[in-house]
Amino acid sequence: MLQRYSKENMEIEKMTLLEGLGCANSEGIVKLYLNRIFSNDEIIRKNQKFHAFSHLLSYNPDNVNRVWDYVKSNHERMSKILTNGYKDVLKYVKCITMRMNTPQQHKDLQKFIASNGHKFGQYRTELEVAEKELGELMTWDSVHVDEIARNMCKYAKASATRIIINHQWIIKSIGNVILLIAITKIFSINS
Repeated sequence: MLQRYSKENMEIEKMTLLEGLGCANSEGIVKLYLNRIFSNDEIIRKNQKFHAFSHLLSYNPDNVNRVWDYVKSNHERMSKILTNGYKDVLKYVKCITMRMNTPQQHKDLQKFIASNGHKFGQYRTELEVAEKELGELMTWDSVHVDEIARNMCKYAKASATRIIINHQWIIKSIGNVILLIAITKIFSINS
């Protein structure tokens, strides 16, 4: 698919192919794709690198750890390839933090900042803000997810699909990950 992307002339087709590549579910393919994104060979143009990267996180939740592991191991190389150095690496790390949802991922981010935060120079503060926001979100989740699940059970009269349709405000306010957790809890409560 990457070869097809490199030969494609239509921009809309290129974007569609990048989205398809973002669905990768094998560690080897994800690493190969990331190596292509963060290379100087221009197969993936500079203005499409972030788009390609974000699709790896959006379309397959299993890729969050794979992509995070890659960035932890390759942030220095990325800073040399990306136009604005560590300012751009920050953008990629923040994209990952928006998808993190476990205490272990949060601890791992804290360790990364402690070990490598100085490399971000003036952008370290933004990195620390992203970590703080992740911590606050996880605290909020731990307090409110069970309550949301109970309320969804109380007001739902149909299947989980109907719950999602009737409570779209939840998607906007707490995100798909929390909604998925809430639906999982509904099924365990109703079982």
